[in-house]
Amino acid sequence: MKSIYTLTKESFLILRRGKLFLSSLVASMLVIIFANIASSWGVEEFYRILFDIGLLGFDMIGGMTAIIWGTYLIAEAQKDGSVEAQLASPISRNQWVIAKFLSLTLALSLLSCLLVIFWQLLMLLNNFGWLSKLSYLFVVHTLGWFVLGSCALFFSTFCEGTTALFCSLCLWGMGLLSRIVFDSLPQDVDVISANIIGFIYKIWDLQFFNISFTASTSANYSLEQFLWTITYGLSILLTLLCASCVTFARKDIN
Repeated sequence: MKSIYTLTKESFLILRRGKLFLSSLVASMLVIIFANIASSWGVEEFYRILFDIGLLGFDMIGGMTAIIWGTYLIAEAQKDGSVEAQLASPISRNQWVIAKFLSLTLALSLLSCLLVIFWQLLMLLNNFGWLSKLSYLFVVHTLGWFVLGSCALFFSTFCEGTTALFCSLCLWGMGLLSRIVFDSLPQDVDVISANIIGFIYKIWDLQFFNISFTASTSANYSLEQFLWTITYGLSILLTLLCASCVTFARKDIN
């Protein structure tokens, strides 16, 4: 456990001190500022404008950051040779992957917390009130970041950095479109195609984490739905983490 803690802390500090952390933070803050300004122009729909624009930027910038970090953590370690030195110490390959995963989730959590604090401050300055009843939005959307980062981490265990980045971006796009494609299937589509698309939609639907509509409409997001979303996200994370451990254990790093 001490080895995992040490490596997790080291990798987390690398991400936090990197240029991407500050760039993502500033870019997200600018989007949030724009969303607050744009929402103040509306009379009755300020919540819809605020959360539609704000959470769109939150998702896009956070998702891209998660993918880049997930790819960087392993690709850079293999490039500079630090992975050989770290594995020479008393730490197994599985522990190494777990430490990288934990550092990724910690860095993304820190980024998310800072953005939520900034979001709340701007809402108070504009007399929009507290986020207390809507804090679940950021929990679910941040979980979506974790899924994307884990996906990139998985591909990086057996692909080169650019290939892993490309595959992760493709899966991100597929996850965002799977529900839309499934819902728009024509009546005369063949059964095989419908079953394949339906299977992809059931296991890889990133729109599951997009619940911004609950802040701007009267849609009721129940506790059962929240728990089911968390369970769905955690199951994907666990699956990708296990797959990453298996593929990295069989990888030749010499």
